[in-house]
Amino acid sequence: MKTILVLSDTHGSASAFARVLAKNPAADALIFLGDGWRDLDRMRDALPLPVYSVAGNCDFGCLDPWEGLAAFEGVLFYYVHGHQYGVKYGVDDLARNAIARGADVALFGHTHCPDLVELGRVTLFNPGSAGMPRVGRPTYGRITVEQGKPPRFEHLQVPDYE
Repeated sequence: MKTILVLSDTHGSASAFARVLAKNPAADALIFLGDGWRDLDRMRDALPLPVYSVAGNCDFGCLDPWEGLAAFEGVLFYYVHGHQYGVKYGVDDLARNAIARGADVALFGHTHCPDLVELGRVTLFNPGSAGMPRVGRPTYGRITVEQGKPPRFEHLQVPDYE
């Protein structure tokens, strides 16, 4: 069984990484979906787990790729920021591209709103914004995967400062 943390859109809140990790010390990996690569860069050396990241539309100068694929416990994740698929207006293009890559799950940010949608054979998951939510409190995602079982998706609030 693996636990994957998913953060997006920190927009200047580097401490969100530390607060989320403090709440999830047994996590196995972190996937960052862009718009805050400088925040991630500030924290990267302190992160005790593998980090997978992509550039967002506000990550000027970032050399991270626009998309990535990662497999955990037999589940293939396609991860992007989402702006390149117009996710503020719908997720059909993202779903088609994820399916074309053989992915089971597509992770995306950009909208600053948590979301979980099943389209065809792909599940689309947006953790919301860990730094600048459109409504409510900052959020992140936690996904639990276990070989042979469907992934379990959670939207959680970024913990307050202690």
